[in-house]
Amino acid sequence: MKIAIAGNQIGKQAAEAAKAILTELGHEIVDMCTDISDDEYPDIAYAAALSVKEKKADRAILICGSGICMCISANKIPGIMAAACYEPIEAHLARSSLNTNVLCLSGRWFVKGVADKIIREWLNTPFTGSKRQERILKKIQAIEQGYNPHQVG
Repeated sequence: MKIAIAGNQIGKQAAEAAKAILTELGHEIVDMCTDISDDEYPDIAYAAALSVKEKKADRAILICGSGICMCISANKIPGIMAAACYEPIEAHLARSSLNTNVLCLSGRWFVKGVADKIIREWLNTPFTGSKRQERILKKIQAIEQGYNPHQVG
């Protein structure tokens, strides 16, 4: 799988550790890490998420101070489903229930043992695709397109 990875100044060290995990797992890395200042995280979140939308990468992992800033930025791009995860169970649910294509991690709280488990869980969990989950995703897509989710059956 081709994985774009982006980290700002705070997330750079954690991104290096994440790249080592991805390499160990045999994934191709699209390195989008940068030395930009911490307040310019939307720029790299946009670039990495756009690479997923444009199918230049299959998924992306974004790392900033909290993971939340990158997550909000990435989710502004239509077609991107990003989740900030701090535990492996969250990564599992983000993939199995919501079919996320972007994982956001905290560079400040990046603990290799836990982050390794989060990354592995997110990469290895398939979307289960139940009718309920498909309906929920259609409602989210309606919101993304500016429509009322109540209009989706």
